[in-house]
Amino acid sequence: MAEDSLKDFQILGDNELMEIKGGDLSTNIRNERLAIGLTQNQLAEQLQFSKQAVYNWEKGKCEPNIDTLKALATLFNISVDKLIR
Repeated sequence: MAEDSLKDFQILGDNELMEIKGGDLSTNIRNERLAIGLTQNQLAEQLQFSKQAVYNWEKGKCEPNIDTLKALATLFNISVDKLIR
């Protein structure tokens, strides 16, 4: 499978893939961060992550785990469902 065709999938482990439905999580994280006026560094500090982690989420290189998604949604004052769709 070509790398470009994997953009709509999340690797679960042992070559298992799950299709990501709806919108683009990385774009949603970036848009919500900007909507509340935070830099990547400020968001990273509030969540106790590195700036590189936030950068990677926003570029779609990796995704935050469920606990981090909950923390992001709380900070952005939206539901996890809205964040991932």
